[in-house]
Amino acid sequence: MKNKIMERSIDLCNFLDISGVSVYHATQNICNRLLEAGFEEVLYGDNWKWKEKGFIRFNNSAVFAFLLNKERIKDGIKFILSHLDSPSLKIKTGSDILNREGILYLNVEVYGGAILNTWLDRGLSIAGRVFIKSEDHKFKEVMIDFKDDIAFIPNCPIHLNRDINSGFSLNKQTHMLPIVLTNYSCDGASLRGMISSYLGVCKDDILDFDLYLYDTQKASIIGFNKEFIQSKKIDDLAMSEASLYAFINSGDSTNKFICMFDGEEIGSSMIEGAYSNTLLNILNRLYESMDISNEDKLISLNNSFVISADMAHAYNSSYNEKFDENNKCVINKGIVIKSNSNRSYVTTGESSSYIKSLCNKIKIPYQVYYNRSDIQGGSTLGPIVTKYLSIKGVDIGNPMFAMHSCRETSGVSDHYYICELFMEYFK
Repeated sequence: MKNKIMERSIDLCNFLDISGVSVYHATQNICNRLLEAGFEEVLYGDNWKWKEKGFIRFNNSAVFAFLLNKERIKDGIKFILSHLDSPSLKIKTGSDILNREGILYLNVEVYGGAILNTWLDRGLSIAGRVFIKSEDHKFKEVMIDFKDDIAFIPNCPIHLNRDINSGFSLNKQTHMLPIVLTNYSCDGASLRGMISSYLGVCKDDILDFDLYLYDTQKASIIGFNKEFIQSKKIDDLAMSEASLYAFINSGDSTNKFICMFDGEEIGSSMIEGAYSNTLLNILNRLYESMDISNEDKLISLNNSFVISADMAHAYNSSYNEKFDENNKCVINKGIVIKSNSNRSYVTTGESSSYIKSLCNKIKIPYQVYYNRSDIQGGSTLGPIVTKYLSIKGVDIGNPMFAMHSCRETSGVSDHYYICELFMEYFK
C-alpha cells in the first residue's frame, strides 16, 4: 500500500511540474497522455463520425474525453469534472514593460482569487501562448515557456512599513509588479523583444499573447514521514490528474466522460468554461453521431451521474475559528464530500450516500465538509453543469492547506484514495 501511495504521489508531482506552467501546457500534457493511451483526437471544427473513444481539445485550454458504448448508452454516462486554471498573474499586452528609475517591471493583472503575498520574494518565470503573423494576413499560435527564474516581486522592508505584519493590504496595481531587468543590462528592452529572441521570430510579427507568471519551484513530497505534497496549482490540477488516471486505467465496462474546464477561477463564463454551451454541444454531437433519438438521449442523461472534483479546505488549527466545529476535514484522513444547504455545492443526501457506499466498498475513508454558517464559501463546477444537463451529482475533493496560495499543500494518502474512488466509479 505504501509503495502504491508513493507511486501515485510521484506521478502527481511530475504532472504538476509539466502542467503547472500554464493552462495551455496542461492541456497539451493531458492530450499527449490520452494519445499515448490510444484515444483519438476529435477536432471540434470537423464533421463528426461515430468513435467509441476520443477527446476534444477546446481552444487549447480545456479537454473533454469520452469512452461511450452506443449499445449501452441508455444506461447513462459517468462524468468527472475538474478545471485546469489556477489563480495567477497575467501580463497586460501593450505597455508590458514599465521603466521606473532604471528598473524594468512587467505590467500585470491578477487572474482569479490569488493570495497575493505568497507571490512575493520567489523566483518566477513566464509561460503561455504567443500569436505570430503568418502568410496571407493570418496568424499561428505558439506555446512558450521561459523556464528559468526571470522575474520576482520584492516585498517592502519592515523598516519602511512597520504595519507589514499587522494586516497590511497589497495593492494589485502598484505592489504586484514583477521585476525582470535593469535597463542598463538590456537597452531598449521589451517583453516582445524577449519573446522574439526566445522563439527566433521577428519582434514585429508578434501580434499578441496570453502570458502568465508561474512559480518555478518543483513539486515535492515533504514532511518528516513524506506525507505531504507541496506544489503550485494543486487546486485543481490534482483532481484533473486523478480523473485522467482513472479514465485511462479503468477499462471499458462503463460509459465515462471527463471534462477539464478553463475559467473556473473567474466564474466559468467563457467558452472554455462550465457556463458555456461547449459541453452540451459536444454531448449533442456525440449522441447525434450515434444516431441516438432525443428521447433516448434524455433517458441516457437521466441515468447519468456527475462527480464535480475540486479541492477542499483542510482543517488548520491555527485558524480554528474559520471552521465548522463538527466538520473539520484533516489531510490524509480521506476524500471530502462537500455540502451546502444553499446548493453552492450540488451534493444531496442521495448523491452523498452513493459516494459513501463506493468508499465503503473499497475501504477508503471519507470526510464531510460544511462551511461555518456565518462564512460565505465558494462554489464550483457541480451546480453549473448538473443544472443544464439535469443530472444528479456530488461535489467532492481532497483536503488541502492554503488554497489559492502560490504554493499549496495536500496529502499523499488522500490523492491515492481519490484515484481509487474514481477507478471504482468508472468500473
